[in-house]
Amino acid sequence: MRKFFILFLAVGILLSFNSCEDDKNTGDPIDVDEQTGEPEEVSPLTPEEHKTNIASVGVELVGEMDDLAKSDATEAAINLFTLMEGEEEEEYSDSYKSAVAFSTLKVLSDFGQNEATVFDIMRNLRTLNATLPDTPIEEEYKDEFAGTWEWDASSEDFEQTASGDQAIFKFPASASSESNNAVFTVTAFDWKEISGDLTDDELEEVPVSLAANLKVDGNTAMEISFSGDYNEKGIPQSIDVSLKVATYEFTTSVTNDFTDASMESTMKHGDKQILKLSAGVNGDFSEANIEDNTYTELDTSDYGYCVEWNDDYSECIDYEYDVWEETYVDVENILESSYGFMEVLNLRIGGEVDAKNMILAEKDLDWDKKADEESNVDAEVEAMNEYMDFYAAYVDENKRIATVEFIKVRSDESWEHCEWNYDTQEYENCADYYDYWVEGNFIFGDDSKVNAETYFEDGFKSFIDELNTFIRDMNSEYSDYGMDMEPIDYDGK
Repeated sequence: MRKFFILFLAVGILLSFNSCEDDKNTGDPIDVDEQTGEPEEVSPLTPEEHKTNIASVGVELVGEMDDLAKSDATEAAINLFTLMEGEEEEEYSDSYKSAVAFSTLKVLSDFGQNEATVFDIMRNLRTLNATLPDTPIEEEYKDEFAGTWEWDASSEDFEQTASGDQAIFKFPASASSESNNAVFTVTAFDWKEISGDLTDDELEEVPVSLAANLKVDGNTAMEISFSGDYNEKGIPQSIDVSLKVATYEFTTSVTNDFTDASMESTMKHGDKQILKLSAGVNGDFSEANIEDNTYTELDTSDYGYCVEWNDDYSECIDYEYDVWEETYVDVENILESSYGFMEVLNLRIGGEVDAKNMILAEKDLDWDKKADEESNVDAEVEAMNEYMDFYAAYVDENKRIATVEFIKVRSDESWEHCEWNYDTQEYENCADYYDYWVEGNFIFGDDSKVNAETYFEDGFKSFIDELNTFIRDMNSEYSDYGMDMEPIDYDGK
């Protein structure tokens, strides 16, 4: 029942808390909100016309992914990890997957096998700074990567054939290749030691620069570049990442001055923008303020276990309860507000959250008391409508499609809830209850309202059909690797 709160707050806060470039200079027209990108002008189209347009965006997005999934780089990445893991999928070396450069190859491989999305590729670029092995990176790099490694088909293993400062891996670009016609090279690999443990107890080093490329038959199929600047605790202050695959380019920029953190990620196919994510948070997330608002308390379990019974073991006369230390953070004293938007081709979805007041409102709710569920949901709906503002819009026309209104929903059927009495070992105070939760309504330009979930569930058959066509194509394209993805079962109308 707190699904919407968690979803939107996570999109608006948690995603951007790791990153973010200020989008105030992104070139948006002046009638667009500087941070959220929300247009002032409303589109005159009907809800059904909007639905047709949104569904066409989904179909177009699938088509834009086709060249990426079938690129030389994607097939080479799939084959590389097939070789490393073997037929029984045993890991060749943990270090291959945990290293920064290989993590990008791995998510590209997963994308080609429909185990990841383009959003996962973009997310990977935003989290490269957290991709660390268990041992010091410089030591592991020298021991596990540096030098030239070539795939030996007879031993079915990578053999080191030369030493050197760069990491060079030569392997077959596809399952049908008879030679090592793919070369993956890590040309730059620099890390910085950090002194603190604010972000991660085990975080000891962070990457400051990375450059790598993948060539197939001598032609560049993929290029990766990464640069990062951190404080002494390992918190990123600026990050710039670029990934080029065939005619696609992914970029991510992050800035953080401890009062404003922002991120911008884009995906382009040639000159055409396919995806754009822009988000940020405002507040005071300095180390001192975080520490001032972090505290530890003893928590006790709600359910005890009997340690002493009466003589005939019919009644428990003494219980013990588990007690442990729990760390809490008063997030409302750290975050003030969050904002952001996502663009998928011609569709933009965005909004902003008054994080401080939304968190305080959520803290006032008592979800442990079943009898208070309806009043809790009423209070949550009121807070979400007051402190959250979300919308959908067209990018090309710069016109708003709809805004979001949160509503309370009740289950059709009731169910019985009883309280367990530990003294009598019996249920009591039984009563019938309904489930309540929050859903969203789209409010369109003509003031009509449509349930958001229903709106997206109905009328998207063409989009699902296009996805299933894409899945069949991938099964055929990579049949040599045993790919056999199931089509999407869709019962929409």
